[in-house]
Amino acid sequence: LDDAEPVALLLFDNNPDEIEGVGKIIGLWLKAGENVRAAELARELQSHAEKTKRMREFLAMLREISQQSQPGIAFLEYLGTVYNTNNREHEYCETLIRLFDLNFAAHNFLKAADCLDRAVDVDAYETGHQQRLEMLRGKIDPARYDLIGTRIVSVMKTKPEEEEQTSSTAEE
Repeated sequence: LDDAEPVALLLFDNNPDEIEGVGKIIGLWLKAGENVRAAELARELQSHAEKTKRMREFLAMLREISQQSQPGIAFLEYLGTVYNTNNREHEYCETLIRLFDLNFAAHNFLKAADCLDRAVDVDAYETGHQQRLEMLRGKIDPARYDLIGTRIVSVMKTKPEEEEQTSSTAEE
């Protein structure tokens, strides 16, 4: 991979249609467990994509790569930043949930709580937020737990009211 990366970048520099070759190298770095290297290469490719107005293609490629592999925290943090910066809310929320899972598994409960908090901000109706919050019970500061819980509960209370209004409107 060390030898293939500069060749793939050179091919890409000469022909921007070779973006997939660099994407394959990113995917291989991820499969090798080299998340930092994968994120560094993705950042380099991102600057090319921004200059050549090919961010949409770049973001689609990153999504595909991340779904085909098991990226670690470093790459997912990079991915979350890219999605957030480019207003890709759905992808950003998915990435935050994946980060929650990895941070929780690593017993980094504060970062897991931060991921859940941001995911609730992005999409408060996402399935599983309540269960994720319950996983954090007793593992983070109670005030932080209650704050996140209040936002989730307020959304859950609003949803049945909206459904009642919709069904009563349909009956009329």
